[in-house]
Amino acid sequence: MLFEDCDFGGASFAGARFDGCELRRCRLDGITGVEGLRGAALEWAEIVGLAGTFASALGLRVLDGEE
Repeated sequence: MLFEDCDFGGASFAGARFDGCELRRCRLDGITGVEGLRGAALEWAEIVGLAGTFASALGLRVLDGEE
């Protein structure tokens, strides 16, 4: 299934199943429950834009680089 130019801003993907789906040029800022995107295909720009959200979901801490 293809989702193209969709506005998912602020949506919760908790419990969703996106395995095999493609999300192209979709607005994804402010989303929660990113685990529900497991198996989806996203464009590189969206993946980079969600890096902080993914890191938070994994419990990662961001280092300043000056330490």
